Amino acid sequence: MIFKNRYKDKTDEQLVEIALKNKHALAELYERYVEKIYRFAYYKTTNVEVAQDITSETFLSAIKALNTFRQDSSFKNYLFAICKFKIINYYREKYKTEPINELEIQDTSEILDEIEEKLETEKQKFEKMINSLPDDEKILLTLRFEQGMKIKDIADQLKLTESNTKVKISRTVSKLRESYKDI
Repeated sequence: MIFKNRYKDKTDEQLVEIALKNKHALAELYERYVEKIYRFAYYKTTNVEVAQDITSETFLSAIKALNTFRQDSSFKNYLFAICKFKIINYYREKYKTEPINELEIQDTSEILDEIEEKLETEKQKFEKMINSLPDDEKILLTLRFEQGMKIKDIADQLKLTESNTKVKISRTVSKLRESYKDI
């Protein structure tokens, strides 16, 4: 570009002042920051097309609002702030949720009621299976699973060996599994 070398030695702030009168100075600002803005957008989105769109939108917004740019901060910070807001808006749109209507809530409560009924039925079946076990097996399961006792403590209390206690618990659990399949 003819004007490119003409603005190379200018600071960003000087280019902004020139760009308000001469749009060719915008090309130099663009060249200085397009790659940095793109890399930032890509880093935040990990999507080439989205990063390109956000980069374009960032520069368009900056150009449209150039006359409102206050030189309280650098032009670079100004561009990155615009880019950051564009990224935030991208994620807002991407993860926008639809409001839940009352019909969906009613359907959900019906499903929950159905699940509770099934759980209650399963619990009753399980209690029936447990009650059908011999007393010594019920005691083993109660100590192990309801009271959370360790195998060693159960063995000591029932005057059994640890390995015998493990085997009895394992067989009882297997018996319950088999009878559960049959129900």
